[in-house]
Amino acid sequence: PDAPEGDPSLADGAIAWADGGDNPRNAVGMIGAAGNVQAGVQNVILTVNMAVIRTHPEGKRLGPLISAVPQWEDFIQGTKVDPLRDIDWVSINGPALLHTEKDVILVHYAATDAVVDQAIIALGKKHGHGGPADVGVPGVKAVHGYADRAERIFLRPQSHVLAVVPSDYARTAAKILSKASVPAVLKRPEEAMRLTLVHPHGPMPGIPESVTELRLWIVPRNDDGGADVYGEGDTASNTASAAATETISRLVQDQNSFGVSLLTHGLLNGVELRADGTTVRLHLSASKDQIEVILAFVGGQLGVTLAPEPAGSGGAGPGR
Repeated sequence: PDAPEGDPSLADGAIAWADGGDNPRNAVGMIGAAGNVQAGVQNVILTVNMAVIRTHPEGKRLGPLISAVPQWEDFIQGTKVDPLRDIDWVSINGPALLHTEKDVILVHYAATDAVVDQAIIALGKKHGHGGPADVGVPGVKAVHGYADRAERIFLRPQSHVLAVVPSDYARTAAKILSKASVPAVLKRPEEAMRLTLVHPHGPMPGIPESVTELRLWIVPRNDDGGADVYGEGDTASNTASAAATETISRLVQDQNSFGVSLLTHGLLNGVELRADGTTVRLHLSASKDQIEVILAFVGGQLGVTLAPEPAGSGGAGPGR
């Protein structure tokens, strides 16, 4: 209903904006009962759909870049796991993404259980006191280890499911996940990523304090190699929503300097913002070219050179 008539480019976003049992607004709801595994305050919830990303013309080239992200590298170093190839989706929830020691990381993977079991053992060996752990739940494999500056328990509660949790929460997580139905396909299968921030002004000072929760999601376009970014922010009133929309619009304009516009090939020129009752809504359409230059920039920052796109691909892939 939010897509203008005759504008197919917004169709997926309109479906994603719908609020229903199969289209949860919150990223935790995308993984069903497994979303109940929460070790603490839920300030940040991030879900990344690798199964969707690896089918996108640009996404399928991202394996080396994802592996080079410091947090990823610390978890997978010394293992044979390729995040893009071997993982279906990842969900992270907790107080913060920068300091993840209190976060819960849930993974549904496409690799074999044997490969993941070997990876867990390797991660355990990186910790001086690492090794098999007993979480008191029959059938749940557990390893005590260390990653991203904190002690963790790596759980294998069922086939193709991995959980990384704080050690003091391991028993509770194991009880829930040993019985929970964990989906191989997310409830919003068209989305590549969904991020929920509670009180986003803290990590993002440019967002007004009146925005109590911010939700962002990305819908890839396989037909032309682009993607659409959607967002919605909750406020307490229509007046607060209108004021927040104006503030965020100025923020985008201030950030979109000549250098930024040149670097991103005008990505921020097309940001659409509007107040819709008590909600601030955002939409941004990114072309294949714009995605390419941004990924190249990020790769440069991480010291990674992305593989060239196969000759003759023309940036097109199978449609959704």
